[in-house]
Order: sequence, then C-alpha cells, then structure tokens
Amino acid sequence: MRLRTEKTTITVQVGDITVHGQKLTPTELDQLRESHTTWKGSGRTSREVTDTIALARDIFVRTVTGWENAQDTHGNDIPCTDENKRLVYEHDQQFAAQVVEAINGAAEAREDLREKN
Repeated sequence: MRLRTEKTTITVQVGDITVHGQKLTPTELDQLRESHTTWKGSGRTSREVTDTIALARDIFVRTVTGWENAQDTHGNDIPCTDENKRLVYEHDQQFAAQVVEAINGAAEAREDLREKN
C-alpha cells in the first residue's frame, strides 16, 4: 500500500485547450458531496437530495488548476480563475465533464504505473 503525500499535476489536451489539474481525493469528493446534499421532507418521507449540477461544477472548479489556449469568441485569452471556471462549466458542461474524466483517467493510469514499478 502506498500513501498519497502530495498531489501530482496532470496535463491533458481537450480539443484545442491544454488543461492542468489534479484528481480530487476521496475525502475532498466526500466533502463536496456533503456540501451539496440536503435532507428533504420529514419522518418516514425524508430523503437525501444532492444538487448534482452544483456538485459537478465544483468538482470541475477544484480539479482544474490551470489552462492554456482557452479563449473567448473574440480570441481573447480567458484567465483561469474560479469565476471563469464556473462560467466555462455553465457554458459547456460536456467540456467540463470531459476535462474531469481525462484528468481522473490520466491520474489513475499514472497511479497504476507507479504500483507496477
């Protein structure tokens, strides 16, 4: 068994954009999930409800640490800020999902390779 002591930055290419990010730890994911989950109803009819859109947005915001070649429709570079990451998510949720999936997949492949060595 290997303990994770620091995060490794992963760089992926999604379309024309180079994205840098880090796979979130299970603890970080649990904390985000908890922050977007509420109880609805009472007694026997109570149930947990998770705002999955807000959760996915915040996972994207926390996963992405930087990008290159991200431009608006006028060709201006878009700085990688939390606000801009939220705007990118709202504008193109499919792109955001591809980014998170690519970063997580690359991180898992890297972890598998380390375990084999």
